[in-house]
Amino acid sequence: MKISTGIYQLASIKKACLNSDYVPLCLVLLVLLGGCETDASATNPVAPSQTSGEPTVESLSDGSYRCRPAGTGPFAGILYNHGGLGTAVGGDLEGVCRSFAEIGYVAWSQRRPNGMSLDGQLESVLEGFEALRAETNVDPNRLGILGFSRGGLLTLQVAISLGGAVRSIVLCAPAHGNGTLERTLVDAALIQASVRIYVAENDQQINGGSVTDHVALSQMVESALQDAGKDVELTVYPAYADDGHTLFYKVREPWWSDVSRFFNATLGS
Repeated sequence: MKISTGIYQLASIKKACLNSDYVPLCLVLLVLLGGCETDASATNPVAPSQTSGEPTVESLSDGSYRCRPAGTGPFAGILYNHGGLGTAVGGDLEGVCRSFAEIGYVAWSQRRPNGMSLDGQLESVLEGFEALRAETNVDPNRLGILGFSRGGLLTLQVAISLGGAVRSIVLCAPAHGNGTLERTLVDAALIQASVRIYVAENDQQINGGSVTDHVALSQMVESALQDAGKDVELTVYPAYADDGHTLFYKVREPWWSDVSRFFNATLGS
């Protein structure tokens, strides 16, 4: 597991220093940390061997998005699986889709059917993946999946189901699905993809009086995959706002740079 520091953590240190009796020491600390501060608006590198340019963004009637970079390809492909329950959608379908296309990927954000249960959700994701793989400008040997919350759980299930068809996956604060996550991890040995897991340290959601600790869930996934001998790494970000789950509602730092670099490394050639 990797502990990450970020630009919003630096802001907290600066605020604390203003109210501290050790101002000189704080100033030294801030100078040292300042050299490590990242620009939250930094442009991400274009995937190797790809061309950048204004992407084509297609909005579908069901709420899905299909985004394609400039050029003829073939390009690596990425499927995005959103979070949410019922009619609620967690995550930025258009923003994620567009951002991947801007750095050289064919990206599909799949809007799944509304539903409180997981019934039919996995089938919807599998259909989206197969449609993406069949695109004429997509290299079927360079495919990845990004999933947030419930979409993270489904991404894990797809990676187990499809084996070597998926080269790499990213799980952002994967959901438990009322025990589905634990049952899914029983088949962790079937995963062939490289896996990265990202979560904010204050991602503890309160639902109906119970607390869902997404940090603990993410650690459970990492541990199960490590025991299965898989390429996996968990990154825990500093606390974000009042609810760490909202870190992944939009394309922003620090997670976006980490995700794009990971896919560039695993899908670039």
